[in-house]
This record gives sequence, structure tokens and C-alpha cells, in this order.
Amino acid sequence: MRAHAIAARVPAQVFGEAAIVEIVSAAEHWLKQHSAAQAAAYRAAADALIVDFELAAATDADPFEACRPLLAALRRGNRRIAIVTRNCRAAVLEVLPEVDRLVDVLLTRDDVTRLKPDPAHLHDAFRAVGATARQAVLVGDGQMDMRMGRSANTLCIGVLSGSSGQGALFDAGADFVLNDIAELLPLQLPSP
Repeated sequence: MRAHAIAARVPAQVFGEAAIVEIVSAAEHWLKQHSAAQAAAYRAAADALIVDFELAAATDADPFEACRPLLAALRRGNRRIAIVTRNCRAAVLEVLPEVDRLVDVLLTRDDVTRLKPDPAHLHDAFRAVGATARQAVLVGDGQMDMRMGRSANTLCIGVLSGSSGQGALFDAGADFVLNDIAELLPLQLPSP
């Protein structure tokens, strides 16, 4: 996305080391100061690129083996489950078509105005499942997840399934770090 913004003649210092969605927003904002039409065209093209990338990646992705059984077990235990993701809804449905049967709430980038790592994304999920931050647990495999959970004042459990190592997850705010998502089930988690 950096190359796309630079091709639109947006100076690199406008977006710095931001994540993809934030690069697009910063570049669009900068372009609006010069041409509303150019900003709108850039935004439409960038959004389409992101969706294309996510859908292509989703066709090759499979949920972790323990994912479906874990979600089913949590549901049998009367746990309310929300997924909070920066991905588009179509990409999630490509990877996990039965998501509506496995979780109570799915909040994608398409569903919120303030996106993860903004804690508002997580607070929207809390409200949707009828929980408070103290009753909830955030489980994620990235530093962004842990920072968001910490900002939302909720218990944060990191899982070593992403690109972040144990130290990085703890540094970002994890209370616990698990080697595998399957280790979540035997834990005594708070209940709303």
C-alpha cells in the first residue's frame, strides 16, 4: 500500500510506518487538501486493492485445527464469543463460512467506524455480547491485539500462532501467552 500511495504522489512522511488501512486514510486525507476528486479515486482504488489482497489470501487460508472445536466448546459452555478483525467480512466468510453459527458477533472493518487497534472496536464487541471489559477476555496472536486489549482494560491472552513471539506479546500487554489456541479451553475464564 505504501507503493500505491507513493504512486499517487503522496510523500512517504505522510504515512510513515503506519499499517495498511492507516496508510490509505493518511494518504486520502493528504490528497483531499489538493484535490477531492483525486482523493476519492485514490481511496476507491486502494480499498479495492485491500479487498482483493484479503480475498486472495483467504482462499489459501484455513483456520487452525483447534479453532472450530474450541469455538463450539466455548458456545456449549454458554460463553458469548465475538470476533474483532481488521479484515473485510467477505474474507472472513471465505475462511470460516459458518462463522455465524460459531460466534455471536463478527465485527469486521466493514462494521465499525473506529478500527482495531482503537479500543472502540473492542468496546463495540463488548456491547454486542453484553459484557464489560472486566468480564471479557481478548485472545489474539499479534502485538496490535494485545495493545488494543490493554487499552480496553481487559484480560489479554496471546497465542503463539502469529508473527509475534512470546516476549513481544508480553511487551505489548499480554497477561498470559499460550503456545496453541487449544490451551485456552481448560483455562478458567471470566464469565459475563
